[in-house]
Amino acid sequence: MSMVTDNSDDSRRHPISSVPEFTHVANPSLEGIPEIPSIATARRVLLSAPMAGDLVGKNGDGSARLLVPTTDHADILVQVMKHVHASYASRNLNIAANRGYSFSSEESVNDSVNRHIEPIPKKAGKAPDAIARGILVCAPARCGRTRMADAIEAYLQRGFAQTNEFGGKYEIIALRTPVAPMQFLRIRTLRVSWPASGKLRALVQGFISAFDAALGQGEYSRRTRGPFLREQDMIPAMCALAAGSHLGLLIVERINTRPATTSHSWETWDALGRFTRDTGIPVLCLATPGALTGLVEQGAAIGSLCTTGVHKIHRMAKGSKVWKATANAIYKQCFSFVKGGAMPEWFPDVLWDRSLGYAGLGVMAAKVVGENMQIAQETVLEELKFINDAAAALEIYGPHLQAVKQALQGGTFSNQSLRRYGDWLPLEIVIKTVPALEYILGLDAPRAS
Repeated sequence: MSMVTDNSDDSRRHPISSVPEFTHVANPSLEGIPEIPSIATARRVLLSAPMAGDLVGKNGDGSARLLVPTTDHADILVQVMKHVHASYASRNLNIAANRGYSFSSEESVNDSVNRHIEPIPKKAGKAPDAIARGILVCAPARCGRTRMADAIEAYLQRGFAQTNEFGGKYEIIALRTPVAPMQFLRIRTLRVSWPASGKLRALVQGFISAFDAALGQGEYSRRTRGPFLREQDMIPAMCALAAGSHLGLLIVERINTRPATTSHSWETWDALGRFTRDTGIPVLCLATPGALTGLVEQGAAIGSLCTTGVHKIHRMAKGSKVWKATANAIYKQCFSFVKGGAMPEWFPDVLWDRSLGYAGLGVMAAKVVGENMQIAQETVLEELKFINDAAAALEIYGPHLQAVKQALQGGTFSNQSLRRYGDWLPLEIVIKTVPALEYILGLDAPRAS
């Protein structure tokens, strides 16, 4: 599929069907993109965002799909939208240089028909006025990273419901230029998972698969399958596809400790940094504290992927307002059949004791207990029974929760053991496992002037 269409008579491109009327707006790149919300509006948006699946029921486990937004969550959405707006402002298609770059990017992929011999041309280069727009979010496991990504994607897709017959989800920007009418694709968001191997090739192939899914086709996945996507072509391919499709936001999720700290992961961190630096397209990385040690040790990509500091999502404190609100939401979802309706006073503290404030674990425990009660046709929730059944439901997470308790109590621990549970521990603890200078080479202290 061609991503850019020139409707002039001598065009070699095939026109895209079902296009809108040609537009004359100040910035067609931003047309229809949701506004930058205030913090208060962002909280309401996150609270009302649709879930990817029912919390309980036939649609599967929704234990990571519940989000009671705090100011920290809202600020992340605000920062993401600021970056999206600034990026599209710098890529205004009314500017000839930006149209040329988009066209060159599309052409650099589509003109390389013989993938077995010819590499992807590098002529697209760096986008005009491109700067890095990385947003780095640090959240422990089971603290709503997936739900946060769902909510951000849903907000950015507001007002857009156009799909083709193959399920693709993209828009067409049509504008008149001094030369000829032109049409450009726009994909608002793409989501990819960090590869389990940490390898760049796996990330790029995941990106290309997500891109094909957005277009409702499989063309680019077929053309880059196997060994024919050469190493030197990987990052140019990502940049060309994203720039040619006028991508609004790249979300990289499931960035966990082991995959993000392998011997191969430094190339993947570097590729994401180069991607946002060369295209000016925002990249949202959702990483655990342990995963960020891989970025810190890699070093070079920090400035590109962490342009506004680290945005942290914490596990919730016992007795806090946000935990009580979360416990109440969990209770309503999982125990709607229980007599009395209202959440018992003991429920928030008991749920926290079992989950240590990890919302995903709280949902999982309540979900299991609720399902067991429905099977047994019970309608009264007893505290002791909940404690026992919830503990059994979370038994597999026992070592992780014990590690959190140990770390918070203080003590002397090896770097290896702290990294082992790096997905669960706070960043201020895990970051200490990054090696410091070793006292082997003596350096004189600078003399006072």
